[in-house]
Amino acid sequence: MRVLGVDGGQSAIRVRLSDDERVVAVEGVSHGEGDVVAGVAEAVGRGWREAGSEAVDRVVLGLTTAPSGAEDADRLCSLVAALTGAHEVLLADDAVTAHAGALSMGWGISVVAGTGVASLALPEDGDARILGGHGYLIGDEGGAFWIGRRGLNAVLRAGDGRGEATALGAAAERRFGPLAGLHVRLHEADRPVNAIAHFAPDVLDA
Repeated sequence: MRVLGVDGGQSAIRVRLSDDERVVAVEGVSHGEGDVVAGVAEAVGRGWREAGSEAVDRVVLGLTTAPSGAEDADRLCSLVAALTGAHEVLLADDAVTAHAGALSMGWGISVVAGTGVASLALPEDGDARILGGHGYLIGDEGGAFWIGRRGLNAVLRAGDGRGEATALGAAAERRFGPLAGLHVRLHEADRPVNAIAHFAPDVLDA
């Protein structure tokens, strides 16, 4: 059986065939970026094609943007099956697939840290539960978007005279261009969450 494994994040979606060591990465999809279901399906199809378009029997999707409703989940799986020709498509939150990969679904705690953050806790006795992973609007503390946003907030506060200047001002200019109008350009960006998340390495460097 040939399986296509998919690790779907907001900044990147990575795919790998079970009989190939190569990992192919394509642009990810964040909530709020139009039809997320169609966007994720298209990205998975693009990654599969870049991986060689090999016939697959099963696709396993571990997604940050896994749909919460059954109708959207079914639609996503159907779209991916149609794009790849897979007979079976399995869908889970990426916290679940990360835990399965790291701990073979044994007891313990796993952490997925990327644009966002989520953990899965599985006790020796009792039910598993996902901690965090509440999304960029109300959670994801410690993720790349959270770090990048706080860094840009410091830059803008300094520009307003409401905070002290920091090394982040120069870093923001290098990445985004002139600070004047930065907030407007970010709000108008096609993928603002991704753009802000990419500022996190600059914050960590500083």
